Amino acid sequence: MKGGLRRFVGGAAPSSPPTEQVERCEMCAEPISEWHGHVVDVENRGLMCTCRPCALLFTAEGAGGGRYKAVPERYRYAADVPLAEA
Repeated sequence: MKGGLRRFVGGAAPSSPPTEQVERCEMCAEPISEWHGHVVDVENRGLMCTCRPCALLFTAEGAGGGRYKAVPERYRYAADVPLAEA
């Protein structure tokens, strides 16, 4: 085949390489790693992925006016603690 239509026959043009999606802090938009902090939005009942500095802002009682609370990074199993029915 010759002529100006040849460019339409050979298939799709090579596309640019896929860009890697980086997860970002939902409070400040900084890139975060796979291991990152979490903050609960108490008013909207949501869980947000955050960078460590943003998560640390909400570790103290009453921080953020009580709207946000940091999710603890550690937990312990307490078999002797009864749970109430919700």
